[in-house]
Amino acid sequence: MRIQTNPEAGAPSGLSPVRTTARQEQGFALVVALMVLLVLSLVGIALMTSVNISTKSAGHVARQSEALGLAEAGVAEAVARIQSKDVPDTLNPRMVTQIFNVAAGSVPILGTDSTALATQQPAGKWLDYSNATRGSSVLTVTYKTNTARTQIYRYDNKSAPTVQFTTGNPIFVVSAVGRVGTARSHVVTEVVRTTGTAMVRGAVTANYNYKTTGACMVCGYNHRADTPWDQSDTETRGQAGSCFESPTQWETGDGNLPGIWSSGTITYTNPQNVWYGEPAAIQPNQTTPFYAGPWEALGMSESEFWTWLGPRTNTLPAAPTGVVYIDNDNIHQNRAGSWNISHNGTYGTGFFYVDGSLSVSGSLHYKGLIYTENYCKMTNDSWILGAIIARGGLGTVQDGLTNTTRVLYSGEAISQYVGVSASGSSFVTLSWREVDD
Repeated sequence: MRIQTNPEAGAPSGLSPVRTTARQEQGFALVVALMVLLVLSLVGIALMTSVNISTKSAGHVARQSEALGLAEAGVAEAVARIQSKDVPDTLNPRMVTQIFNVAAGSVPILGTDSTALATQQPAGKWLDYSNATRGSSVLTVTYKTNTARTQIYRYDNKSAPTVQFTTGNPIFVVSAVGRVGTARSHVVTEVVRTTGTAMVRGAVTANYNYKTTGACMVCGYNHRADTPWDQSDTETRGQAGSCFESPTQWETGDGNLPGIWSSGTITYTNPQNVWYGEPAAIQPNQTTPFYAGPWEALGMSESEFWTWLGPRTNTLPAAPTGVVYIDNDNIHQNRAGSWNISHNGTYGTGFFYVDGSLSVSGSLHYKGLIYTENYCKMTNDSWILGAIIARGGLGTVQDGLTNTTRVLYSGEAISQYVGVSASGSSFVTLSWREVDD
């Protein structure tokens, strides 16, 4: 029997319903497959884009971290240049020092109150934390000051507040910019020398029978480092023009020492000689063993001292500044040489070390510490802010200070201008920040 399909039953004559359904399902599957393929392609593109972005982001983070490391290396060079006295510590609030990535002799010309230095990095291996030309990315050192740049902030851990304008060591501000490709890191940090005083025993410390003549003055009361040059040009402490002048009192109020400390006698030939200090104005015939060497006064080991001291010279500089080592034969502490400053108006700051005797027949105006392995004699109008230590030798009475010489003890001046304290030569970081600019 043959069965015919009825056209009115919903299928064209001669076409199987099974085959029609199969073709419909195949078409639907193709569409679904295309859609799945499209989605997978989009997901793949998204993943590739994400990986590319992540790779770029990781690379930028790595470069940013490297730029930060370079900026910190710039801070390290700046601090080293402050410590070595390349950065002038003149207490001029407008002081600016810039360190350029150039060879010595090729630094740009700067304006008033500014100092240009060449980097001390090895030639050909300069890290990118400064520029060769002037600009905002140059490694820069200034003082921390008020807005008007008329006063320098100081740090004194014995003061309240510790940061103020009156006592302590000046605060330096270092600005360093590290660069790696497009990555840039700008670091600003504030540093200060270790607060403290060298271990001296008096404004003048001597190891021999000490004599003063004329109208000299020795004051063991502790003075501020910013005591003006030649302050206290009168004979008596407390008069107008002296170290205790009102309204500005140049004494710190603590850390006082005797005016003269000696393992021998202390004599004077003129009633106009004046001595001040605590617990006594003078302390003669002391039995405490004298320093084995200047390293004990500076709180260093002997090996540290000779490394820090640097090379010797046999010639007195016109202006003794920084660490000055005078010696005629390079035999440590043999006291063989003798030198004389004969001209007037010699000014200097720092650590003045003489392996022998030092005489001043002219005038010396000095802030810091003078240490002589033999005798030290000051005449005329010399003025010292800091201290004098003279090893000398017992037995003979030697002139120490004559005429109108002034010696004012200042632990701050020793710490600031010598760059050392009881804990050695070091810096403390007060603040550190990375600046967005």
